[in-house]
Amino acid sequence: MTDAESAQRAFILTGDSQFAGRVETGRKLAHRQIDTLDRLTQDNPLQQRRIDELRRLMATRLNIIDQTMDARRQGTVGAAIQIIARGEGMAAMDGVRRIATELEHEEARLEAVRSRQVATVRAVLIAATLIFAALLAMLFFKALRDISLDREVEADTAERLRALLADRTLLLDEVNHRVKNSLQQIASVVRLQSRTVEHTDAREALEKTLDRIIAVGRVHEQLYKTGGEIGAFDAGHYAKALSHDLVESLGRDDIVLETDIQSAVLDVRQAVPLALILNELITNALKYGCPPDRPSRIKVTFGTEGDDYRLSVSDDGDGLQEGFTPHAKKSLGMRAIEALSRQLGGRFEIERPEAGAAFAVLFPRSK
Repeated sequence: MTDAESAQRAFILTGDSQFAGRVETGRKLAHRQIDTLDRLTQDNPLQQRRIDELRRLMATRLNIIDQTMDARRQGTVGAAIQIIARGEGMAAMDGVRRIATELEHEEARLEAVRSRQVATVRAVLIAATLIFAALLAMLFFKALRDISLDREVEADTAERLRALLADRTLLLDEVNHRVKNSLQQIASVVRLQSRTVEHTDAREALEKTLDRIIAVGRVHEQLYKTGGEIGAFDAGHYAKALSHDLVESLGRDDIVLETDIQSAVLDVRQAVPLALILNELITNALKYGCPPDRPSRIKVTFGTEGDDYRLSVSDDGDGLQEGFTPHAKKSLGMRAIEALSRQLGGRFEIERPEAGAAFAVLFPRSK
C-alpha cells in the first residue's frame, strides 16, 4: 500500500504512466499479502475480523487513489489535490497501519504462547521418557527372572499344539472328502434325471447344473488331496485340470486347448466362485465358439496383472453379436459370472478381439 501511495503522488505530479503501472503492482501485491494473512489466520476469529476490517480500509484507500489518478488523467491536478485534502485516504491508511500493528502484536503474543506450550510439552515428554525408561528397566529385569520356565512344560505344550494342528488338518481333509463324495452323489442323481428328461431346454439346464456341481466337487477334491497349507487353494493347478477335463468331455479331436496358467495359491474362500466362473466361461466357449463344422481353438490364461489376478477365456469362433452385453444376454451363466465376480471383489470384462470372443475376470489378490 505504501508503494501504491508513493506511485500515486508521483503520477499526480508528473502524469507519467509508468507510475500508474506501479500503482497496479502495489495493488496486486497488497491483495496477495492480505490473502496470505487470511489463510494463515483461519483458526483465529479475532484476527479474521481484523483482516476483514483491513480489507475494507484497503478498498477505501485504493478507491481514493483511483479517484485522484482519474482526476489527474483528465488534466485537473487541483481536483486530485482536493480529493487528497479531504483526508479520507490518509484516515484509511492510518487505519491500515493500526490494524497491521495489531495483527503483528497478536501474532507475536500467540508465538510467545506457542513457545511456552512447546516448552511445557517438551518437559512432559522428557518426564514421560524417563518414567517409561524406568518401567522398561523394571520389565526387563522381570523378564530375566521369568526366563527360567520349565523346559518340559514347554515341550509338552508344543507337542499338544502339533497334535491339535494335525487333528485339525485331518478333520478338514475328511470334511472336504465327504463334501466331494456328497457332490458326486448329487451329480449322479442329476445325471440320471437329465437322461429321463425329454425337453431339450430342461435337459441342457440339468447338464449345466451337473457341470457346476462337478466343478465345485473338484475344488474339494484338490483341497483334501494336496495336503498343503490349510485354507489355501492352488488356482493355477485347478484351472489347468478343469480346462482339459471340460474340453475332453466334449469328445472332439478338432478342438485345440491352449493354456497360459500361472500357479497361484488363493484363499479357500475364493475357490468356489473362481471354479464356477471358469466352468461357465469354458462351457460357453465350447458351446458358442466351437462350431461343429470346423476345427476350433480355445485359450485359457490365468496370472497376475498389477495388483489383480486375471482369468480369461477366448475362442476363435464367430464372435459376439453387435451390441452384446451381459445384461442383454438373459442366460443364467452370464448373470452368474457377474455375480460371482462381485463376490470375489472383482469385475467381469468383455473383450473384442479381431476374431472370436474373449471374456475376462479381474479380482484383487488376497492379502
